[in-house]
Amino acid sequence: SRMVLLHPEGDPVTKIKKNEKILLVDSNWRKARKMYNRLEQKYKLKKISISGFKSAYPWKKGRPDNGLCSIEVLWVLKLLVGKRDDSLFDNYRWGQEFLDINKKEIEKYLTSSRTTIT
Repeated sequence: SRMVLLHPEGDPVTKIKKNEKILLVDSNWRKARKMYNRLEQKYKLKKISISGFKSAYPWKKGRPDNGLCSIEVLWVLKLLVGKRDDSLFDNYRWGQEFLDINKKEIEKYLTSSRTTIT
């Protein structure tokens, strides 16, 4: 399958195929915008986004409304594939807070699919 770009202005997705190739830009928001522009111009990738989740990371400013930090995004992507993996938060200071503030959104995915917990 073709690679897609995880982008704050992409089409919201609620499910991801197991072997989907997703490009995740790991940067601060100011630098990420520049990288998004370059990637879009050079590769013309389809853009997807994750919506409905709130970040627990204490952002300063400049983050889009639906912006999550990289480890939160990776956690949600695994959930969308059908594999919840809380071990990703083992070394993330705000992991439990992320799970707490997104409890209702997480429940939607757990009840609507056959998500396994690892």
